[in-house]
Amino acid sequence: MKTYVLPINIEPDEGDNWFAEIPLLPGCALSCHPREHVLESLQETAQDMLEVMIEYGDPLPAGIAKYEVKSAAELRQRWETIEITIESP
Repeated sequence: MKTYVLPINIEPDEGDNWFAEIPLLPGCALSCHPREHVLESLQETAQDMLEVMIEYGDPLPAGIAKYEVKSAAELRQRWETIEITIESP
């Protein structure tokens, strides 16, 4: 099992919504309300994306390995983050 702590971009969107994305996972972005819900939904979406990639033998996006949990403390000081744990086959 591997745990990744991924940097995210999050910012206010139209109305009361928040927009969040994970730059390392193209297409992993959403907008909703409240802020806590966008973070929870983004984490679930990223988890699903990574699990499908692993299940089908697709390579993980370039650079994602450096975000294994060993570098989490430094990363959390500079970025808002989400944590994703993936079971390896």
